[in-house]
Amino acid sequence: TSFLDDEKIFPALEAGVKGYILKTSQAHEIAASVRKIAEGQDVLSDSVRAKIYEKRHAQPELYEDLTARESEVLKEIAKGLSNQEIADELYISLKTVKTHVSNILSKLQVEDRTQAAIYAIKHKIA
Repeated sequence: TSFLDDEKIFPALEAGVKGYILKTSQAHEIAASVRKIAEGQDVLSDSVRAKIYEKRHAQPELYEDLTARESEVLKEIAKGLSNQEIADELYISLKTVKTHVSNILSKLQVEDRTQAAIYAIKHKIA
């Protein structure tokens, strides 16, 4: 294949492919891979092995620790809403919004609302 993106690699591996090598491999590498697969061996190119290693050793994203309500509040922060506007939008008290904002900043390990908004946009939460 010519694809080295996670959206192609991991579904193929989960489906049980015996080999995953790139078209950019040398002809002798491709031929050797076909022989190995015919012998019952699995074959993965080095770049695919690296992708698997990265996925296995990746740190979970900080936003995964947010509650559903904290995620909603974060989306509103990213829209530029004030605490009062968020409270009005989500039908919760101002104090509750402040608690959620504090929890969000702590969980995302950011210093302020601006950094939280940037984080949300960067990670496609908002």
